[in-house]
Amino acid sequence: MAISVPTSKPPRNPFQATRKANTFEAKVTTKPKSCDLCMKENHPVCRCPRFLQMPVPERHNCFTCKGRHNTLLHKDARPENSPTPVPAQPSSHNIVRTYFTSEARSSRDKLLGTAIVDFWHKGTAYASRALLDPASEANFISERMFRLMKLPFQTVRAEVTGINGKVNRSSHGPQVQIEIEAFVLSQVADDLPSCTIAQATLEGMPNIPLADPSFRLKAKIDLLLGIDVIPAVTLSGIQTEVCGSLMAQETRFGWVISGPLQGVPVSSCVAFTTRVAVSREEALETLLTKFWEVEDLPGKPVEDSDSVCEVNFQKTTRRDVSRRYTVSLPFRDPTNINLGHSRPGALAQFLKNEGRLLKNIPAKTDYDAVIQEYLDLGHMRQVPFDGSNNNFYLPHHAVFKPDRTTTKVRVVFTASSKSTNAVSLNDILYPGPVLQSDLTTQILKWRFFRIVFNANITKIYRQIMVDPIHTPFQRILFRNKEGQLGDYELNTVTFGINCAPFLAIRVLQQLASDVQSKFPLASDIIKSYMYVDDVLAGAHNEATAIAMVNELQDALGSAGFPLRK
Repeated sequence: MAISVPTSKPPRNPFQATRKANTFEAKVTTKPKSCDLCMKENHPVCRCPRFLQMPVPERHNCFTCKGRHNTLLHKDARPENSPTPVPAQPSSHNIVRTYFTSEARSSRDKLLGTAIVDFWHKGTAYASRALLDPASEANFISERMFRLMKLPFQTVRAEVTGINGKVNRSSHGPQVQIEIEAFVLSQVADDLPSCTIAQATLEGMPNIPLADPSFRLKAKIDLLLGIDVIPAVTLSGIQTEVCGSLMAQETRFGWVISGPLQGVPVSSCVAFTTRVAVSREEALETLLTKFWEVEDLPGKPVEDSDSVCEVNFQKTTRRDVSRRYTVSLPFRDPTNINLGHSRPGALAQFLKNEGRLLKNIPAKTDYDAVIQEYLDLGHMRQVPFDGSNNNFYLPHHAVFKPDRTTTKVRVVFTASSKSTNAVSLNDILYPGPVLQSDLTTQILKWRFFRIVFNANITKIYRQIMVDPIHTPFQRILFRNKEGQLGDYELNTVTFGINCAPFLAIRVLQQLASDVQSKFPLASDIIKSYMYVDDVLAGAHNEATAIAMVNELQDALGSAGFPLRK
């Protein structure tokens, strides 16, 4: 560690001006660059006479492997006059050797020491057969058991050579109840023993608690315990000449039986060596190869917030007496909704917007008519001002689109406006997953039909009611026809709240499921041939197209979604 100590300097006069000047110098030369091969003329190497006279095999680019690529691609490439370094031996913790017998030619069969071990994870025990291998420097667990227990893990790049006669990519294993580290492999070993041992062969077995009561039966091996675990589980008891040639070793799991068997027919076994090398860095050539490989696009993982929104929708969504859907807002923490006062900011925005509209009376009339429509249709109701902060006031303004044939004036509510504690409504709401389909795909599917039709749901957001316990978070300020400024609550899903698109499309998906049996054609259209509130569907004959239109109108109308062109 280097510590910097300041040197003593005379104090600088704070009233004395300091000036720092940066000086740059550039030199330009007109001397042409010479050839890298002949060092004589200024020409590329491919036109150099010396290069053209060379045999084709000698026209290489790489001075390390004589290949047709740049020498710098070799990570360890060095000039010819530099000393060649001696390759370092991998450290002991990166090399793992495992020796155990599985199928070697012998006149007698052999038993390897196995035990039934209880894995404990999150209070649940998982029993499995373990192979005790004192010649192994690492522990291994099968991928089957790893996935079954859903253990935590840490991924490292490693190569396991020898097991199953192939190279396995391994993941550094989890911390288990007995505090071991294990490499996860698709298969730890072949089923042991290689064949089931007859009960008659084991006559005279002493009455001792066995670590593996079914050691004579062929079964899967899910764990291999190496030399770092065996000393901790081995006890002092030992019995020799068990059943003539076997040995019994006392362990914390019970007595482990191993050794050769007498009087067993010839079977085939193999002895092999396993070497595990943990590689922290991949070769540059491998990285370049992977860079140019075309791989499948990974699937988008499901976020926790998306699951919360889906669970909240399923638990709280219902249909009212008019058969309209009623939804609730997906708050991040429903038990602790921390919002400051938002009415002063909304009031300032309202007065500013009103002053701007007073300069254009026709525009103000149209804007007021849109807000009044909310009140006339029951999409908004007046509430008294209580002075609390257990609510949220949405600033709103007008967006005019005179060229539109349907909605020329749209009201935009700003749910991202901050309250007095710098928190907005959108900050405490989950936006929900993106459920809308791809527009290009919908248009291509639409062009497939011989007869097509399209429609649009009228005011889709305003056809979905919001639970009354959450409408206080959708308050606005509005001046009625008598000129009185009042507080109002929006009763429907509001455009401008971040979760509104999710709620609208999710309600349509729910409607498609609800009408599946009664309106199958309409259900398929809502699921597969809609882009948000637009219908792009069709059929190959007129009769089917008419039936689809009628079903769609009835299905959407049953939930209060009117259609228009």
